Amino acid sequence: MTLPFFIFLNFLYLSIIAISFYIFGRFLLAKIGFKNIDIHNKLLLSSLLGAILVAILIFIMGIAGLINRYILFFVFIFFIFLAKNYIIIDIREFIHIDKKEKIYLLILVIILLPMFIMTLYPPFQADEISYHLAVVKQYIETHTITSTPYLRYAVFPRNMEMLFLMPMLFFSNISAHF
Repeated sequence: MTLPFFIFLNFLYLSIIAISFYIFGRFLLAKIGFKNIDIHNKLLLSSLLGAILVAILIFIMGIAGLINRYILFFVFIFFIFLAKNYIIIDIREFIHIDKKEKIYLLILVIILLPMFIMTLYPPFQADEISYHLAVVKQYIETHTITSTPYLRYAVFPRNMEMLFLMPMLFFSNISAHF
């Protein structure tokens, strides 16, 4: 695989993950009843709530022994179907924001670009290799959340690991250490 293609795929994977966080969160925002908020706050709240919802959903699926690429893909398609009307409304609202706000968003993307570039490095931190990604790999192999007595921290909250599980299940361990 050539380097430009690898970079393109990695950014595509991270974009899909970010969009999925937004979709899950947008569905939750609509169900909670947030209606009159601007597009910026809606984007921020939807993404954060979506990340939380995805982590909890993957955790519940792991407890039930349902960690599987196809099941998770079906769940995501189901949420896209449920949130499609809200997404269409948000796209129309985003298209009609003024030029000044689009410049602010462009500046935000430029500021965040180095963070995305850092995701292209393979995992090299001691905690990533020794337990964060190791526990996720075990969950994927066993399709369930299992005990990890041989790892350094056998029992601690696994919220971030649930977010690592999604890119590692679909893509690679390089995409998982965002």
